[in-house]
Amino acid sequence: MKSSTRLMGAWCGILALAMGLMGEFVPLLGGVGVLASLMIVIAMFRAAAESKRQEMRNALIIYLVLSALSVLAFAILSGAAYLDLLKQGEVPKDPEALRPLLPGALAAWFLFCAAAWYWWRALRELAQASGVALFAATGQVYFIGALLTMVLVGFFIMLAAQLMQIRAFLKVVPDGGLRPPPLPPAAPPRSGGGWGPPP
Repeated sequence: MKSSTRLMGAWCGILALAMGLMGEFVPLLGGVGVLASLMIVIAMFRAAAESKRQEMRNALIIYLVLSALSVLAFAILSGAAYLDLLKQGEVPKDPEALRPLLPGALAAWFLFCAAAWYWWRALRELAQASGVALFAATGQVYFIGALLTMVLVGFFIMLAAQLMQIRAFLKVVPDGGLRPPPLPPAAPPRSGGGWGPPP
C-alpha cells in the first residue's frame, strides 16, 4: 500500500472518530466527521486500485449504495411519520406514540447491517492484499456492532472497530503497492482420510 493511502486511512480514521464524538456537542463537528469517513472510503478505493482487486472495489460500491439507502429509508419513512406526530401537538414522549417510527427504523437498520457486511468483505480483501489480518478482524467486529445497534451496545462495539481499523492502517508497511502474502502450504491428509495438521 502506498504511504499516502496508508496515512489517509489512518489519519482520516482518527479525525472521523474524534469529530464524531465531539459532534454530540457541536453538530458542525459531526459534519466534519462524516467528511472524514468519506475520505476513509476513498482511501479504501485507492487501496483496491493499488492491489488491483476488483472484488474489493465492487464491495465498496455496494457498501456506499446501501449506506445511502439506509439514510434515505430512515429520513423518508421515519421522518414522515415523525412530522405527522408533530402535527398532532407536542413532541411525543410516550414510547407507544413513537410506534409509527418503527418501520422506518427497522428498514434503515436492515440496510445498515447489509452495508456493514459489504464493508467487512472489502476489509477481508484488503487483509489478504496487505497481509494485515487485523483488517479482517475489524470488519467482523464492525458487522457485529451493526447488528447490535438496535440495543445500543452495538455503537460501543463499532467504536472499538474504528480504533482497530486505525491500528490496521498503521500496521501496513508501505511499499509502493500491495502484494498478497504467500499462501500457507496445504495440510497433508490424515491417515483416516480427513484433512488436517500432521500428527
